[in-house]
Amino acid sequence: VVPILRRARADGVPIVLEGNPAPGMQTVVAICDYDTGYLAGVAAGEALGADAEGVRVMNVGLPLLSATILRSRGFMDGLQTVIPSAEMVHDLDGGGNPDRSQEVSAAALAADSDIDVIYGINDSSALGALQAWRAAGLPEDDLMVVGTGAEGLAFLNEMLTEGPFQLEAAMFPEKIGFTAIDTAVALYNGEEVPEYVISPTTALTLDEVFSYYSYDGESREIQWDAVNALEAPEQCMMYASDL
Repeated sequence: VVPILRRARADGVPIVLEGNPAPGMQTVVAICDYDTGYLAGVAAGEALGADAEGVRVMNVGLPLLSATILRSRGFMDGLQTVIPSAEMVHDLDGGGNPDRSQEVSAAALAADSDIDVIYGINDSSALGALQAWRAAGLPEDDLMVVGTGAEGLAFLNEMLTEGPFQLEAAMFPEKIGFTAIDTAVALYNGEEVPEYVISPTTALTLDEVFSYYSYDGESREIQWDAVNALEAPEQCMMYASDL
């Protein structure tokens, strides 16, 4: 996007980025990626129990983007605040899509399947890794899967099975989209906006998901009052520039 940003600046056209900052940007609407991973890691540690030992994590990441690097780092830091002995055994590049995530996860599990937690930087990554786990015929009783995003219906369907997919670091894409358009309108009207417009996130269990989304098995509906009641931090714990 850097050439586009340069051209837009030369033409005096404001641009709102979403998700990832880029040199020359005016503003970006995004979650605090590190914080999102961190809160999910803390929630995972609390669910596993502070007395848990030797917790081994498979991270299905996306090292191409600073945002997803921050999520993975935040998850491990959050988990280790509750379970200091937790370790990342596999650090994978799942490409952010389910097919690639399944492929690299299958190879990693063939080498070492002694894993307690799968963390995905988005839902496609988490779900692809879970498919690899199932294809390998591994037991699910003691596995925890943590997704990120709250994208689409797949994560909801998986959580409803009450299987290993137990936590969702919800980003509320509808909220981000709404905020991005709001920010674009503000820029168009000549208003000043901050460089980083932060959108809220929270880690959700199955019981908590349905406070924020209604779901009839075919479509979902965001519960705006609940999502709008979430407070975004004034500042992120860590930014891409801190990497």
